[in-house]
Amino acid sequence: MDVPDPTRLMVISDANAGAHTGPGDEKHLEVLNELTRIANLDLELRPILQRITDTLIRHFDWQLVALVVADREGTSFVCEAMSNSLPTDVHVGYSRPLGSGVVGEVVATQLPMLIDDVRLHANYVDTTPGVLSEICVPIKHKGKVVAVLNIESTRLAAFHGQLPLLQMIADQIAGTIGSARLYAELEERARLMQMMSEVSRSALEATHLDDFLARVVSYVYERFPLEIVSIRLYDAERLEYYRAAEIGNIPRSSALNRWPVSVGIIGRCLRTGHTQLVRDVTTDPDYICGTPTVVSELVVPIRLQGELLGVFNLESSAANTFSAATVMAVEAFADQIAGGLKMVRTNDELAAAKSELHQQKKDLEDANALLAGAVEKLHEVSAQDSLTGLQTRRHFDHMIGIEWRRAARVDVALSLLIADIDGFKAYNDVLGHPAGDKCIKRVADAIRSAVHRAGDVVARYGGEEFAILLPDTDGENAGRLAELIRDRVAALQIHHPAGPAGSSVTVSIGVATAAPDGDGRKRQTLIDHADHALYEAKRSGRNRVVVYSPDMEPRGKKYSAPGIEVYFDPRSCTHAARCVSSLPGVFDPKLKPWIRPENATPEQLAAVIAQCPTGALHYVRRDGGSRESVPQEDAIMLVAGGPLYVRGDITVESHDGALVRKDTRMALCRCGHSKNKPFCDNSHTQAVTSE
Repeated sequence: MDVPDPTRLMVISDANAGAHTGPGDEKHLEVLNELTRIANLDLELRPILQRITDTLIRHFDWQLVALVVADREGTSFVCEAMSNSLPTDVHVGYSRPLGSGVVGEVVATQLPMLIDDVRLHANYVDTTPGVLSEICVPIKHKGKVVAVLNIESTRLAAFHGQLPLLQMIADQIAGTIGSARLYAELEERARLMQMMSEVSRSALEATHLDDFLARVVSYVYERFPLEIVSIRLYDAERLEYYRAAEIGNIPRSSALNRWPVSVGIIGRCLRTGHTQLVRDVTTDPDYICGTPTVVSELVVPIRLQGELLGVFNLESSAANTFSAATVMAVEAFADQIAGGLKMVRTNDELAAAKSELHQQKKDLEDANALLAGAVEKLHEVSAQDSLTGLQTRRHFDHMIGIEWRRAARVDVALSLLIADIDGFKAYNDVLGHPAGDKCIKRVADAIRSAVHRAGDVVARYGGEEFAILLPDTDGENAGRLAELIRDRVAALQIHHPAGPAGSSVTVSIGVATAAPDGDGRKRQTLIDHADHALYEAKRSGRNRVVVYSPDMEPRGKKYSAPGIEVYFDPRSCTHAARCVSSLPGVFDPKLKPWIRPENATPEQLAAVIAQCPTGALHYVRRDGGSRESVPQEDAIMLVAGGPLYVRGDITVESHDGALVRKDTRMALCRCGHSKNKPFCDNSHTQAVTSE
């Protein structure tokens, strides 16, 4: 006789005992009503789930409430939202294999599970110290499990009588998840249709076959993290394939343009007519080594009405780039290429037959329908930075628009943190790019560990720069989070060989907060404010957090050029010889305007402006380049025939030892023929010490 699973019996017993805790309970109705309001407030899935877990933990004496979903591959489950009052290993994005742990069992079996004492359950995984009881309820939408509601308590048998209520909540959440996913799908499809239109326009504007193929490979290479993107066409008469279009990390020694179909992974694809996916090219005997950084390769046949035209070849430096969904998307993209090939070839042959042009356009438009799913899947690759695993700058630009509109709609604050690794260029120059990449990744992991809310956006904003977007967060809380991030990076103790002795890698962070209104264009102001605060953090010594205030705005004039903005405060500048001698075609006091940044590259301007001793000139990079480097140490500079400048807190003593002046980034006095000659003169300059 089989012995029943005691946890299953507890679920059944709890369901039968639930009569004394029915939906008429006033507190339960209050919770259900609040969840209904949440569902109607927002259509973005993760913020909805986060608000649901926050609501449940606020109303009940529970220590952890989490919502998890199974991944698309059906091999593991992922935490999408979590609220807790105890330290825990679980976080948003936490994942375990399907079937492991109590949550994994519920995802796999699709049945609720109640455990009075987790210490007696063999499959329980201890992620939250002190937890004694647990309940998991599957959330089903249209007969399928879309999520699991997992609740844990530090009390034994804490969930008796709660299953009916939690099943009602699960039913309500199921509808919310379904609506949110439908909204996200419609929004994504609208964006994909716009991308398809761009591809179609590029194909229609192509003047010949080579032009069309070059546009296709460039389009894919610019949007997705790949080493090589190429199209090879098939010569059926000679049983060869040849290079038609290619872009990426191509070795200079690659002189061959034609290969027999008997060699290479591409040749195998042409021989079999089937897609070839190789996750480790070093293990494939047919692989032709060309680029050492390539790890995986995907080759998809390009076929039109049964005719094999060539292959679409993608090569990556990562083993996990090509998921099953990505392969399907690339296969659909290959069908789009086949349609484009047919159109362009026909246009070449029938250039004089205008009556045929309409039909050819229709062929391409029909092929575009296949591209919708392809671009949708491929977009998932472009939304994540391959080095750090954070969101990309492109995804950040998309999300700040969404969050700005949402904050304006519900009248809440929106905060932005911009963090930059201090002295990273010097670190990279000394240790090399591999060490620099490792440093960036460790800093990114530290930032991600400090940001827990599901609705927050953490992105790699530039080379060594990160942006953290915080919805519904005021300036005080944003500043606290920034300090936490700064502390965690410092705690990594990454040695900085180019810094002072014993120094380690640190970050400077600028913080800005806005109360968004209906004008989406003003979100750039929030970015600018965070940028100014970051500049002030760098200027005032690095390794610090600065919250934006209006007095940080650069005074004086602003000059713009591609990639850089130059700010000039004439009240702080008493001598322009340094700038004029450095770049005479850019700085000329005799002309108006006397600063012409368009006559120099951003790198040239940055090198000159960074040396401005008075702080009258500073700049902001807009092209993703290195930020302004402001020296940490105190400095003094005497310009021949001009003023004496200082940077930092400087104590200047006259020849008789008396204290002359202590100031920051100001001209102390002129040398030579000057009215304030008693402070210093041409023949003698006293000792200068730094406090």
